Amino acid sequence: MAYIYPFRGQWPDIDPGAYLADNVTVIGKVTIKKGANLWPGVVVRGDDNEIIIGKGVNIQDNTVVHVDPGDPLVLDDYCMVGHNAVIHCKHIGSGTLVGMGAVLLANADIGEECIIGAGTMITQNKVIQPRSMVYGTPFKFVRALRQEEVDAVHKDILEYEALGQEYKAMQEMMKQK
Repeated sequence: MAYIYPFRGQWPDIDPGAYLADNVTVIGKVTIKKGANLWPGVVVRGDDNEIIIGKGVNIQDNTVVHVDPGDPLVLDDYCMVGHNAVIHCKHIGSGTLVGMGAVLLANADIGEECIIGAGTMITQNKVIQPRSMVYGTPFKFVRALRQEEVDAVHKDILEYEALGQEYKAMQEMMKQK
């Protein structure tokens, strides 16, 4: 069972249709919507401000999601965060893929349908325009995404949502034993 803790009187609000791996940690003012899936080792700390994880969002193994005081952090519906990422920004748009090991720093704002390459660092207060492909440390704009790339990311996000539901069913079955 996931570790769910209040902070300063604020309990996480987790939709029963979300999947959280058994060793996920969620603290404080966090909303996790239906179909979201958080994989082993994910930590979501809503202690300094609110974090909202939208419908169908997948956050993969060992990712840290945290926010500074000021603006809340919103992950719009149907975005994807790869393994070992650090999400410390204020917004990730719908349909965006954040690659493995990427680091998104304070107040960064990532538009819809972007690809943030593996290992990329988005520095503080930067705005990434919708449908951008960015790579590097620090990041550089590579080019605009093509429709087939947007479609491929969306397909992967839906596959993760289905996989999360399969794991959720297995988790429920194991509780019965």
